[in-house]
Amino acid sequence: MDAVLRAFPVRFYLDNGRPANTRIQRTVLELVRDGGVTYRDAAALDDSVVALGDAALRVLASPVQGRRANPNDESIALILDRGAFRALLTGDSERRELGALLREARIPDVDVLKAPHHGSRNGVISSWLKRTRPEVVVISVGAGNSYGLPDEDALAVYGEGGRAVLRTDLDGDIVITVDSRGCYEVRAGRTGGEVRAHGGPAACAVPPTQETRP
Repeated sequence: MDAVLRAFPVRFYLDNGRPANTRIQRTVLELVRDGGVTYRDAAALDDSVVALGDAALRVLASPVQGRRANPNDESIALILDRGAFRALLTGDSERRELGALLREARIPDVDVLKAPHHGSRNGVISSWLKRTRPEVVVISVGAGNSYGLPDEDALAVYGEGGRAVLRTDLDGDIVITVDSRGCYEVRAGRTGGEVRAHGGPAACAVPPTQETRP
């Protein structure tokens, strides 16, 4: 995140509001302060929607609370909507938070799911995938990481039913483009930008320039 803040113009920075207790957290918050970036606490924005043009970003603060909570289970969940397209990102959430979010019944069906906790075994439960029903799972994970991620059992679960699974350690940058109808394409950077998955409503079979024709 410190690299992102140094490389790109950022208007808002959102986190879970927990005190910074590591060097990198303190560095990130210093960059936010020194760069004039507006800081927002997810708890104050829980279940609110941030408009991004004709897209919408819904913020879900973690329902897991308490001094003894695993920091991973205090991750923010984000739901991104554009047209009929929907994506879900849940940071480093583990099973406790995933279960809590399911019990609150705020998790919808999605087209794209960013795998919680870098594809770890403790970041997936069967009820989570039954509820979200993603067509594409994207795993953000460093090549050759010391944790051995993504976990082989988690990969097997994510790939059930022919679901497309992409991972940054093998596929490079994963770029998802979505038009105003919600038609989407998923491209992978290290394979020449080829389309690895696509989908959306029935209207996606019609090019955007023809969608209003009789």
